[in-house]
Amino acid sequence: MNEIMIERHHLPQVLTVGKFNVEEPWIHRVRHLNINTMLVIVEGKLLICEDGMDYEVPKNHIFFFKAGCKQWGKRTIKPPAKWYWVSFLPIAMPLEGQVIKMPKIVAFDCPHAIFSHMETMEQIYLNHDAFYKEQLNGMLYELFFKWLLSSQRMQEESSSESISDKVMLILKREIRNQFSTELIANQLGMNYSYIGRKFKSETGKTILEAYQELKIRSAIDLLTFETLNISEVSDILGYPNPYYFSRVFKNVTGLSPRDYLKQMYQPTVNQEDKG
Repeated sequence: MNEIMIERHHLPQVLTVGKFNVEEPWIHRVRHLNINTMLVIVEGKLLICEDGMDYEVPKNHIFFFKAGCKQWGKRTIKPPAKWYWVSFLPIAMPLEGQVIKMPKIVAFDCPHAIFSHMETMEQIYLNHDAFYKEQLNGMLYELFFKWLLSSQRMQEESSSESISDKVMLILKREIRNQFSTELIANQLGMNYSYIGRKFKSETGKTILEAYQELKIRSAIDLLTFETLNISEVSDILGYPNPYYFSRVFKNVTGLSPRDYLKQMYQPTVNQEDKG
């Protein structure tokens, strides 16, 4: 995908900054540049081909042209469309070297902040104030690493979507209802036995054990921070009766609800009155 590699001992050196408005049907011309270029799509979409690969880059996305690649338009871009561009080269800096791979296309969730940042860069470039190049280099570098951090967070969130994570989300939603293997299987669209095996291999617990622990943690919160007695908490969390609730509570914590509460510091509630 002709990704741009940025080494940690290099900073981007900004060459040009500008804004392009598509006000009538327009097709990107053929070119072969020896500089990297970043495009920030403000409106519409960019239709471009780079080294034989077609790209359709929508609003609120960033696209990187890589130096040395042939770029051209195959399809007409219809108005309205608008984007900022920043052309840059690497400049050596005395930092520890390590290659950072920039994603080819980057989505961003704060358009106003990005567009404002780009507008500031454009004004700095046009005004040619003192140290304007250094300002631009720093602002571009800042954007790069905001996007890299955002991309890393999204990858971590995506990779964390294991079966156990999905099951835990369901259990938290159903914390005040009866345990249902059928509900879990239906929501995940998988066989419950398979889900249970995967959950146990990932967490070391059965789904029922995890569910009971979640319910008891919720019970502890209700008993600690609400003016509720044991019977009321048992009813809220969907237990058939307070005796069964107390038995599950002791299995999870090693103490009965009353004994557990006696060992906790609660200056606003008289524990002897609860239950």
